Amino acid sequence: DVPAEFKEHFPKVCDTKILGEDTFFKLNHKKALAYAVCKYRALLGNPILSAWYDQDLPPNSGETPASERAMQALDLLHEYLPSAVFTALCNNVGITPETFQVMQGQAIQRHKTNFISRDVDLKRKREDDEEARKKAALSTASLAVRKSVKEGKPKGNMSIMSFFGKK
Repeated sequence: DVPAEFKEHFPKVCDTKILGEDTFFKLNHKKALAYAVCKYRALLGNPILSAWYDQDLPPNSGETPASERAMQALDLLHEYLPSAVFTALCNNVGITPETFQVMQGQAIQRHKTNFISRDVDLKRKREDDEEARKKAALSTASLAVRKSVKEGKPKGNMSIMSFFGKK
């Protein structure tokens, strides 16, 4: 059974049939798209959402561009909409789902970069990881040098042409 607070919202996106005491709902893609477009426009103009995203910007970079805000709004809706409705929403606002995926990946990477640059612990961990990687590379190289010193000069002619020579 569906809670009453949800039932009042279903007619916004569903076709409804009442048979006796039972109510049946069927998703209507046109209603769902219209509702998604309204939510998309509301997200674009939401000052709280804008401030939340703007806190992730580097210092002195100004506000988030309109195209970035559009991607942020789509990203939020993407998590909750069926794929057919989301695809229709993208087409409605003039962005292909493929373009959305590419821009979403770029936005995620920018967010990670901006967040790491502000977070001291993450910055230190990144530097430590880089230092450990360099030490491991040097260790591998020094191991090869130690092995060649221990074994001495290679015996015989080690050129590739000696492989094809007479035995």
